[in-house]
Amino acid sequence: MSIVKTPVARSVLSHRTALAGQGIALREKPHLPKCILRGTMKKLDKLTKTVCELAAPKAGKTNANRAGALHWIGPDSLLFVGDDVAAMTKVEALTAHAAHDFAHARAVSNNYTVIECSGPKARDALQKLASLDLHPSVFRTADVAGTVFGHANVVLAARGEAVFDIIIRRSHADYMWCLIANAGYEFGLPKELPVSGEILRA
Repeated sequence: MSIVKTPVARSVLSHRTALAGQGIALREKPHLPKCILRGTMKKLDKLTKTVCELAAPKAGKTNANRAGALHWIGPDSLLFVGDDVAAMTKVEALTAHAAHDFAHARAVSNNYTVIECSGPKARDALQKLASLDLHPSVFRTADVAGTVFGHANVVLAARGEAVFDIIIRRSHADYMWCLIANAGYEFGLPKELPVSGEILRA
């Protein structure tokens, strides 16, 4: 009798537990479907309206609905992040329809993860890491930007006045988790050390 082993999806930060301090919280949002879209904005707008019922966002902005969020990440690039695993059907549809709309779509669900930093002190903690101005009068709800935290590239999206998604490559996720946790130390988050021993420098 043979034993069939079924692969089990595992979070890249499964060894970390959600953190909470005074006015700040940190958690991973694992297994969210993700897709990078490339093409002219006119073509991408047609594609995303058809599949996601979302118009292509303007530069530096995010459009969202119950299916997920569509982030502008470049003059010819968008990033779709589903709100839950059910949105994988949207990623599959985007990749299937892209060629017909003279665009390119690539599923990157396993390449990236999302870390959520929230609370009234979240912006203050993240500002320690970014050269980007995160003042609420400048970086508002539905704004998105590519930036560098420490030594890692991230996509930072403001989902609310005090809710931020940090979209990060899997290989940098543990480093980023520890970097943000340490930035929130003055607000009660515990200091964390990367499992692979990277030196934390903002």
